[in-house]
Amino acid sequence: MEVVIVGGGMAGLMAACALAQANHRVVVFDRDDLDSSTLARRCAPQGNHLHLLLTTGFRALTSLLPGIDAELEQAGAQRLDVGRELRYIRRDSIKQPFEGDLKTVAISRPALEAVVRRRVAALENVEIRARSLVTGLATQGSQVRGVYLDHGERRDADLVVDAAGRGSCILKWQAALGLPLPSSTKIDLGLTYASRFVRLPKKRNRGWKMLYVGPAADTWTRGGAIMRVEGDRSIVTLAGYGSDQAPLDDAGYAAYAATLGEEFHAAFRSADALSKPYRFNVPFMRRYHFEALRQHPIGLLALGDVLCVLDPAFGQGMSVAAEEARLLGTLCSRGIALEKLPFPYYRAAKAIIDRAWIPTVIEDFRRACVKGPRPFGLAALQWYTDHAMALADRHPQVHRALEETLHMTAGPFGLLRPAVLHRVIARAMYPPRVLLGQRSPPAHVQTNKRGFSQGRLTTSDWQNDRSSSDP
Repeated sequence: MEVVIVGGGMAGLMAACALAQANHRVVVFDRDDLDSSTLARRCAPQGNHLHLLLTTGFRALTSLLPGIDAELEQAGAQRLDVGRELRYIRRDSIKQPFEGDLKTVAISRPALEAVVRRRVAALENVEIRARSLVTGLATQGSQVRGVYLDHGERRDADLVVDAAGRGSCILKWQAALGLPLPSSTKIDLGLTYASRFVRLPKKRNRGWKMLYVGPAADTWTRGGAIMRVEGDRSIVTLAGYGSDQAPLDDAGYAAYAATLGEEFHAAFRSADALSKPYRFNVPFMRRYHFEALRQHPIGLLALGDVLCVLDPAFGQGMSVAAEEARLLGTLCSRGIALEKLPFPYYRAAKAIIDRAWIPTVIEDFRRACVKGPRPFGLAALQWYTDHAMALADRHPQVHRALEETLHMTAGPFGLLRPAVLHRVIARAMYPPRVLLGQRSPPAHVQTNKRGFSQGRLTTSDWQNDRSSSDP
């Protein structure tokens, strides 16, 4: 089968690899110049910002490209043990480290993409063409027969996979074929990133390779992360929702970073700036419900951000695309007829997206600036997550369940497993302040009627209070 993939980013590259392994001939068209391995592509400015390939995405990538982990390390990537080397501070408290098998690598998006592109381009049945803009589909009735390029060339194909991201034309193409369009769910985020590259001091061992600070209260709209990457560099990303955006001048950027807590500010203050801050806006999350359609064009499928744009603060986009690519390769290897292929593909892709979408919207709807259709049972899910988050401060197994949910190695309701559920129920029935032997919180930390911290805990507070226990 001849396959054309529109878009040469991570989604398109992983789809090309999966389809090539299913013994199909693949050509990837991308409108960008693909020569640089250190700079963000013109059509992918998000490359200037922190990206983390979650554990499920890393596993998918290494299954598609065996040995890619060693090649990434040669390019400067650092192995990242999520349980031990990702320091997670949220709700003014530090989540307990844990032992587990949640592994990935820390590397910049352009460097990751360059290594993957080199491996995919080396496959015998894959061709990657840069500076090639797909302008339309070649069709016969409701069947797609190939694509047209901006310089007038036609490339015939049995299957066209749209992995062009947010610049996709799939709705316009499908409408031109006279076919129904999918419904969508849109959630307005108003998220803004401000990121820069820095160099952290070599001599200081901080005990982490990535520091993540999440919003400390339901009304707080700020977060940030620092992650070590290749080239003795680190990426600092400051995130704000609504009108709460990090300034791009040095003084304003530093002042914003100072609001993210003692440890984050200390690390940022010790670093040397290597670049100016870059801004990137994510106005909304949106997913298209292709799985609900009863009629699809023959020979056209969507993948990655074309199907669903997620909140990048949760880092799920590349991992969802990797899982979708593996799914597509598996289905195509079974010889399913092209006219039938969309139905099992979109149904299974929905399940992949749900694993990312559901935990994300539970958290995003805590912010007043986030608008959109709220999922059923949201208040109960947020109540439960409140307790689980608090328990993760003291119980490594709860933190592990939380990270397995976020890294998509568990289902979207991974926090409902019995080991977490019984602790949440016990905590709800017996708030921490009335537990026998439970020390009171530090004087500067106030708790609300549900027992959740409202003040700002420091690292020393956490270390001094580790001997006390919740149920």
